[in-house]
Amino acid sequence: MNDKPQSIGEKQLADADTDVIWQQLGRPLLMELGARDLVYMDDGVMFRFGPNSPVKLRKIIVKLNGSDLYEVEVGYLQLPSYEWNVIEQVSDVYADSLPEVVRRLSAKAVDA
Repeated sequence: MNDKPQSIGEKQLADADTDVIWQQLGRPLLMELGARDLVYMDDGVMFRFGPNSPVKLRKIIVKLNGSDLYEVEVGYLQLPSYEWNVIEQVSDVYADSLPEVVRRLSAKAVDA
């Protein structure tokens, strides 16, 4: 039995205006996290962040769900296997709470 949660990266959620998501995250937060390798998806965004590591690529995925709220996931790619490991997921995040949720989840990923 697989007890790992399904990644929101594998789910197709509501179409989203990615420019609005980047705006709601805010440039200061992205700079604070050291966001890089920004990816635009039909239903959200993804970016790499945190310190460079030879064995982990930390990423955050933000997607818009059907309720016009966000789902946020933080995890990492384990190298060299490139297996995605979910650290935590948060659902039904309001736009005004999005930066704080992303900040909190990113801190957990750096410690993981």
